[in-house]
Amino acid sequence: MWPDVVYCGLTWSDVVYCGLMWPDVVYCGLTWSDVVYCGLMWSDVVYCGLMWSNVVYCGLLWSDVV
Repeated sequence: MWPDVVYCGLTWSDVVYCGLMWPDVVYCGLTWSDVVYCGLMWSDVVYCGLMWSNVVYCGLLWSDVV
């Protein structure tokens, strides 16, 4: 696994993979063929979601996931 990969999802059973691809940008998606872009918003927090209506908060570490 990449050192910067984090897990995010609407629920623990609906996990998506996120990985840093270049500064301030991460890829998020239910599968690698279903990827959406997410950008760092503040601190180490990123917004991830397939639609704006189901955005979830994710951190760079497990302990940061909200």
